[in-house]
Amino acid sequence: MKNKKTGLLVGTSVLIMSCNLSSKQYEIHGNLANDVDSTIVYLHEISPTDPNLSIAIDSIEVKNNQFIFTGQKEVPSIGYINFKNQEVKFPLFIENGKNMINLDLDDPVAFTLTGTVNNEQLDQLRKSINLYKHNQLIFRRDNQSTYLAALQTNDTEELHRIMEEFNKLKKQEETVLDKYFSINNNTLTSLNYLYNNYKDNPKYKELLAIVYKNLSENDKKSNIAQLSKTVIDQK
Repeated sequence: MKNKKTGLLVGTSVLIMSCNLSSKQYEIHGNLANDVDSTIVYLHEISPTDPNLSIAIDSIEVKNNQFIFTGQKEVPSIGYINFKNQEVKFPLFIENGKNMINLDLDDPVAFTLTGTVNNEQLDQLRKSINLYKHNQLIFRRDNQSTYLAALQTNDTEELHRIMEEFNKLKKQEETVLDKYFSINNNTLTSLNYLYNNYKDNPKYKELLAIVYKNLSENDKKSNIAQLSKTVIDQK
């Protein structure tokens, strides 16, 4: 009986140690749909002082169409993955925990990201926005010839109808985003989107300040929070 108790205690200790290890390091597992073995994949972190600069913090060779990055991060940071001789960037949060990213270099928009809360939220928001952008793109394509014909004949009624329909699609996207930021008003995912789009929407700068204020003290140390603070402090 004594041995059984000892075994249980040892097993519990191993489990606790395993949990502690996983919470103190990041793992980014990548799976590719393409046959790109021996290609170099890079993990970049955005500069906290200049969004146009990034630092390659790791690189590895793809084997069996897979790769894995491991390391430690005291503070979450926004970054991206890219491949040698490829311009496409796949955004993600680099933070302690286990994440999985599934990629298809022939269809880069369709990548999926699962794992930590920030990356789950980042993936869901990106997919939601892409859906509305796709619908707008389809509308433009389907109405292009009609719009050009109305433009040539100066058919203001038809031009107005087309613009009204398109603006409805834009409004749907704005409504969904407004609701998202209202619910998720203290997350790095919201902050990241608002920071990257505040120049296109005047109200986003005000929202940026609200989300930043609601962040945890640890999240305020992240690169995207530091970049946002610079914008918020501008008069």
